[in-house]
Amino acid sequence: MAESGDIAPGKGCTETLEAEAPCSAEGDEERRRVLGRLLELVDPPEPIAAEHDWPPGLHAVRVVGRVAQAVVVESSDGRLRGRAELAPFVDGRLLDGEEQRVALVEARALRLTLVGFLQTTVTTSLRGQNVEIDAEHELVLRSGRAALRLRADGTVELIGTRISAVSRGVLRLLGRALRLN
Repeated sequence: MAESGDIAPGKGCTETLEAEAPCSAEGDEERRRVLGRLLELVDPPEPIAAEHDWPPGLHAVRVVGRVAQAVVVESSDGRLRGRAELAPFVDGRLLDGEEQRVALVEARALRLTLVGFLQTTVTTSLRGQNVEIDAEHELVLRSGRAALRLRADGTVELIGTRISAVSRGVLRLLGRALRLN
């Protein structure tokens, strides 16, 4: 049961729960002061871009931070900043340790959605417990004057100006014929 003078939910100060004890202007002012002090203690939420800040469409942005399951993004010119939710088809593991990475966000209906990442350098790395590359006819790994060629017929070629093989255990070469020079 509410105490005398409590304001009914959704009603102003003149409409109290108990008519015999209407609230006073002083009590209403005190409530505003207390609410103001409480709001000062709460950190403001990370800004979410308003529709007028981010024009509708796709934007290339930099990822500058993370907030729970979202990312903080910044426009390429640094003038716009906002929080973007990950699209359901974007794997969150792509964000691991990748701040300042270039991403693509869609701005629509007062919200930003991260829809993918952009490759901005020619260096690509593959990481994982198992990596499989499947080529129908031929796979070539090349760096300068060195190459490794794997063909579908089972031919393996190792090409280089100097080739070394080192083993801490047995080095085994098997073949029907072994030719040296």
